[in-house]
Amino acid sequence: MRKLIFLSFVLMHLQGFLFAQVNLLGEVKHTNSGIDGVIIQVLENGSIVRTVNANKRGKFTLEIPFEHDYTLVFRAPYMIPVRIRVNTKSANALNARDVAIEVPLQMELFHRYKGLDISAYNSPIGEVKNIGTGENSFQFVPDLGVIGNVKSVNAESIKRENQGEPPIDSEELKASRSPGNSETLESNDLGE
Repeated sequence: MRKLIFLSFVLMHLQGFLFAQVNLLGEVKHTNSGIDGVIIQVLENGSIVRTVNANKRGKFTLEIPFEHDYTLVFRAPYMIPVRIRVNTKSANALNARDVAIEVPLQMELFHRYKGLDISAYNSPIGEVKNIGTGENSFQFVPDLGVIGNVKSVNAESIKRENQGEPPIDSEELKASRSPGNSETLESNDLGE
């Protein structure tokens, strides 16, 4: 009987380790409106391990298990992709064995235009990581250096949108790329 009780106790705690996770709950917007067609690519060690679709209003839920380090890439047609890191590797996270910690995450995407240098977006704009204990232990922490670099890109994108310039999609970038083009892109942006 003692063995059965001990085994039940071990299985209960082991189950908590298997299901402990961070739940990202959020919305992807442009000019304060949700965006349709958003996909979120989950990368681990540079490879896509999962793709999640946001709903028609840009809302999404993404479950990230503990003890992983991912990069999330938020993409939508005609928009500049945005990257964030999600790091759930932490000794403190293991203390929350059987819980799902919810982290609100609001993303703003900006239109992509021909000739617009989007290289500032090649780095993650911040990281979801463990910064304490309890329910609010995981939070989004912006990378202020990257945020500062993307502000001028965002301002230029808004300016061109207000002037009525049509944005371009990554497929159009393939056709317009030529030697000497000032546009800087990662190979992932071109689907290569």
